[in-house]
Amino acid sequence: MSRRMFTFTTVLVLAIGGLARAQQHTYGIKGGLNLAWIPAFNSVNALYPDDPVSSSSLAGASVGVFFTLPLAGAVELEPEAMITRKGARMVDGYSDPARLSITYLELPLLVRVAPGASGRHRPYGFAGPFFGLRMSASLEAYGDSGDFTENTRGTEFGVAFGGGVDAGRWLVEGRFTQGFTSFATDEATASGEPSAPNRVFSVLAGVRF
Repeated sequence: MSRRMFTFTTVLVLAIGGLARAQQHTYGIKGGLNLAWIPAFNSVNALYPDDPVSSSSLAGASVGVFFTLPLAGAVELEPEAMITRKGARMVDGYSDPARLSITYLELPLLVRVAPGASGRHRPYGFAGPFFGLRMSASLEAYGDSGDFTENTRGTEFGVAFGGGVDAGRWLVEGRFTQGFTSFATDEATASGEPSAPNRVFSVLAGVRF
């Protein structure tokens, strides 16, 4: 992580915590497991039938901070700042699996709803857009690993949705994240190849302070 990105992340985390304390709203941390994949890698096989590539999920992690702002009744606004790993595993049938790993600072803005919830255990659902800033990218292939940053876009955006359960201060949730922009730069994408946005399924646990 560059010094500039580290400074930006630190300031953002402190700002979220400070805002939550000042406005008497809850804030906390959450983290967990990612399963990331890029479906477009399988679509490329139609263009290159003599050199097929199969794609599978890449395990990673996601960790960050959040705070909740009550809006009306059971509806809350939940901004987050998450560091998350995306990418995919690829196999061409001739070599060991390649691994594309891209780390983002992801900034979701979620609307959180807990309809009819009461008591200690409160189920909820959420949805909203996110904006991502690429922090690093690497490609492991043919027994070697290298920087892949120049071939990936510096930003992405998309939508996240899912649900979970609050249990007092603790929470557990599952979410699906769908990117709307390709991870690759225009220069790195061959003519006629489909757009390649990220997809991620995450299982997260968290605690409020």
